[in-house]
Amino acid sequence: MGETWPIRWLRGRWRADLVRRREQVPVDAWNAYSNAAYAVAGIVTLLIERSLAAAVFAFCLVVLAWGSYRYHAFKTRSSNSHDRYGMFSVFGSLAVHGIAPGHPDIAIPMGVGAVVLSAALTYVMPKTNLNTAMGVLLGFASVPAWLDGSPLLAVLSFAVFGVAFVIWNLDVVKDHELPDPEPHPIVGLWGHGAWHVLTAIAIPLMYFAQGAR
Repeated sequence: MGETWPIRWLRGRWRADLVRRREQVPVDAWNAYSNAAYAVAGIVTLLIERSLAAAVFAFCLVVLAWGSYRYHAFKTRSSNSHDRYGMFSVFGSLAVHGIAPGHPDIAIPMGVGAVVLSAALTYVMPKTNLNTAMGVLLGFASVPAWLDGSPLLAVLSFAVFGVAFVIWNLDVVKDHELPDPEPHPIVGLWGHGAWHVLTAIAIPLMYFAQGAR
């Protein structure tokens, strides 16, 4: 038996889902279609840096765009796994890229690392805290930027991530707001989609911060 709509709306506690309560796909159009920002970010990265590493990174961003779209469109348990897989593929490839940015063969371990890490944290260890794991991977990925890249771009990336995370938290419906939440007074019903757009900017900034000389 499929999951009921109330169960789907509550998954993630995204404000737009719980306020609009749409009984159709996409559950929320803005939360679903704003994921196109990740695909755009991947294409832009590849246009700026025409390398195999950039192609792998761009592909991972497209995987994230598709996985997160499916999650917000369907809000099912399986689509949640697709979203999780996409996120870890991007942050996994970013962390591996930081080991030797600019090396002609770094694309191979990037791809392998993305697949292995995504599969492990999505299907083998699904209870791993998503925010903690991504934070650790982002911190690891930033080390090359501080030591031998562009600290300025790294700071800019972290700043955009910080703003995005604040908006992300404002969008999450808290216990005391249930069962009938209202649009947030600051972010309205647009908060989670704004998270998609902002992180789609912050992630490539860190990629370029790693390899800047």
